[in-house]
Formats: sequence, structure tokens, C-alpha cells
Amino acid sequence: MPVAGIQVAGVAARSDVFRGDARQVGADVPVLGVDPYTFKPVMWTRPDLAASPLPDLVQSLADSETGGLLIPANAKTLSLWVYGAATGGKLTADLSDAHGRPVHGDFGTLDFIGWKQLSATLAADAGTVAEPLRFRDLAISPVTKPDLISVSALAVDGKVIESFAEQVTGPGARASLGLWWRTDAESGTIWETLLPTQDLARDGNPTADFRIGTGAFPTYIRPGISRFPPGIYSPFPNYAVATAAPIPALVPSQMLSRFGLTVGKQLQLQIDNIGITATIVGVVDHFPTLYPELGDFVVLDRDPLLIALAYGHDQSPWANEIWVKAASGGADAAIASLHGAPGLVQVLDQRSIAYDAAHAPQQLGLESNLLLGFVAALTLALIAFAFHFLILARNRLSEYAVLQANGMSPLQVRRSLVIEELLVAGFCLVCGVVLGALAAFVLLPALQLGASVPDNVPATIVRLDAVRLATVFVAVVAGVLVAGPGMAVVAARPRLMAELRALG
Repeated sequence: MPVAGIQVAGVAARSDVFRGDARQVGADVPVLGVDPYTFKPVMWTRPDLAASPLPDLVQSLADSETGGLLIPANAKTLSLWVYGAATGGKLTADLSDAHGRPVHGDFGTLDFIGWKQLSATLAADAGTVAEPLRFRDLAISPVTKPDLISVSALAVDGKVIESFAEQVTGPGARASLGLWWRTDAESGTIWETLLPTQDLARDGNPTADFRIGTGAFPTYIRPGISRFPPGIYSPFPNYAVATAAPIPALVPSQMLSRFGLTVGKQLQLQIDNIGITATIVGVVDHFPTLYPELGDFVVLDRDPLLIALAYGHDQSPWANEIWVKAASGGADAAIASLHGAPGLVQVLDQRSIAYDAAHAPQQLGLESNLLLGFVAALTLALIAFAFHFLILARNRLSEYAVLQANGMSPLQVRRSLVIEELLVAGFCLVCGVVLGALAAFVLLPALQLGASVPDNVPATIVRLDAVRLATVFVAVVAGVLVAGPGMAVVAARPRLMAELRALG
């Protein structure tokens, strides 16, 4: 199901993602189409998922795009002549800047009849606009009734970049590959190219007419696509034509090794039998929900991918997943909204997944064994520590007897023993923490709590819990301080005069 129109409550950030499969060198590989601007706030990541920070790699998808229709620098406004038929619907222009941040222009509604020039001020959703600006489409939101609409003279800051009155036959004809085209409101895929007609002529000039229909999708009017890259001769030099450039992609290193590829090389993919050319702009070995141990994968820039699929007559050229980061206290509302969405297949809640993983029998068994092992090791260590000082003190009875005979008080003797205990215990505690941490970092990642690949990928990360570490430290120090007096109570107290007589 298309997800763009599904409202989700309690959301702090949201991104609509395309998920599909591609055919590459005889094998099927999973494909994700992500919008870098909206995807970075919602994706889960951790430092070891890629050699470079994962948000930077995702951003490189937008930064590396070279296709689309570039409009003149420092553009401020767009204008368009529209023949309305009181169909309703809202007309907007969708653009993006050099970093993939969305830029919009709002022309207003189509609740009028006849010719009217509409204007829109370009505004970025966030931040300062970075040149160049890429024109994506003119979008007409779902209308209330079908009727004939016409467009003419699309201009940037008053300069016409598309008249929609181009020839398609005869001398100087423009091939259909360069003609603007519109999508179907019921399927979202290409429906027709915009051919000039005289049916709704403006001042006697041909215009591009099309019958807009009702449906769940907006109707998109997009520039024609040329296979000629910028700087190469194009047969349409006087018209606004988008370039069909390769789509930026991220792939795992094992895929590069298998096919002898490098960053900067191109991939040929088939998505639903539609040929897609992608350029590798980065390497990522782990990506949320796509792990290399399950096979190769490709992450593509979403917007140019969906435009290419729609132009290739794909049956579902739209995002089909919603990724959400819930606002504080809004997770339950978001889950309820998603469960009520039409065409729902599955909802994955990170909270429940994390809870299930933390309370899985294997995890609980591991934690129980580690806890019992710690308690047993601490108990044995404290008993050995207490006996060590008991024997040490017994061997020093004659020395303590002489010291006390020369005026040293029993309190000073006990204090010296306590200080000695703490020094030895502190040295042993530091050594134990170092050796224990080394053992944990070496052994724990090697433990496999399940047989399935997702149970072990990505690899386990060992983190030091400051609260638990402090608790262990306090328990060891308290045990040391209790062990000595406890052993003194159990053992027979030494007799000073008997030791002095024994010394002669």
C-alpha cells in the first residue's frame, strides 16, 4: 500500500521508505530507497555498522545526485499559467537542494474556472538552501471531481523555462523522450506524455492539456527525461529536460569483492523488470534491517528511484514502509495509528523487540550464569582473602606481642592490619577489573545465544555499565571490610602474655 497519505500520531520524526527486490547478475538482492533528509533522524545506528558514520553515508546519497532538472541559481519564485475547472486539489512544486533538503512552492488551490497565472515562493523546509536546486514535480493533491486541466508557461523568476507548446512532428520536433509526463491518480505510475493541443489555447498558443482523475494519489507532472548527461549535446536545447543520471547507491564490501567493483563504478539493476543504473557512492557492511550475512543489498536515493520506476510503468512506484521515531510519550499513539492503517502487513516496535531480546530464555540464562559465577567467585575470593590474613596475623603474633609490650596499643595493631588489607584489596581489585574486562571483551562477543543469523548479526558489543561497576566495587570493598572482623570472631583470640613467655 502507498503510505504517504497515512497519518501517524505521536511522531517526532518520520520517513517513508521504498522496499523491494532487484535482479543483479542473476541473483535477487533486497533494495531500500531512502530519503536522506528524513531517514537520518529515524534510523537506528551504532558506531561499528560502517567504516564511516552511517548518517554521513546516507547523506552522501543526496550529495552525489547528478540527475534531475536543475533550475537557475538563486531562484526565488515559480509561476505557471493554469486552466482550472473547479476540480479542487492543491497545486505545489516539489524541489530539493544540493543536500537533498526539500524545497516547496505553494501555488494554492484549483477551485477556479478558466485561465489564471499562479505564483509560488520557494521555501526550504529547514536550513539555508544550497545550490543547485533540483525540480522534482508539480503535484496536484487528490481532486474532488475529474475534468480537463491545462498548463502553460512555467517560469522561474519570470523567465519561462517550459512553454508546454513544443512540436512533436515536423522540422525541429521534440522526441517523446523529452516531453513532460503525468502520473495516474489511481496507480501513481506514468499515464501519458503532455502533448500540446489547441483545445484550451491561451492567447492562441498551444498548451498541454490533460484530464485529471480522482484517486488516492496526487497527480504528478514531471519534466521529460533525457539520456544525455549535462554538458553533452541534447536534441532538446530549448526546453526544460531532466537528465536520467545514475542513482547514488550504498552497497556492502562483500558485494564489491564478489563482482570486482569499487566506489564510483556503476551497477545495473532490474527492479520489477525496469532497468536502473546506479552509481556506488559508499560502502556500508551493516544497514538497519539489511545485514550482509543474509546476502547482498543495495540502498538507493529514494526520490530519483521512484521517479525512474514511475517513468518505467512500474505497478507500485511509491514508498511502502513508514519508519517512525516516536515523540516522548507518543509511542503508544504511533503504534495505534499504524495498526489502524489500511493495507497493514506488519508493525515492528523497537521497544517490544528489545524487551523480547532482553527477556529471551537464552539471555536470562546467560545473565543468571554470569551472576552466579560472580557471586561464587566473590565469595571464594573473600574467604581466601580472610584466611590469608588470618594466617598472616598468626605468623606475626610474636612481632605484635613485642610491639604491644613496647607501648603499641591493640587498636594500632588492628588499624595496621586494616590498612594492609585495603592496600592488597585495592591492588587485587584493579588487576581483577582489567583482567575481567579483557575476558569480557574477548569471550562475550563469541557467545552465540541462538542458531539463526539475526541472533548474531550485528556482532555483540560489550559496554561497561558504570552503575553495575560501582555496585561491584562497593560489594568487594564491603566484603573485604567484613571478612577480616568476621574471621576474627570465628578464630581464637591471641594471648599477649603467652606469646611473650614463649619468646623467653
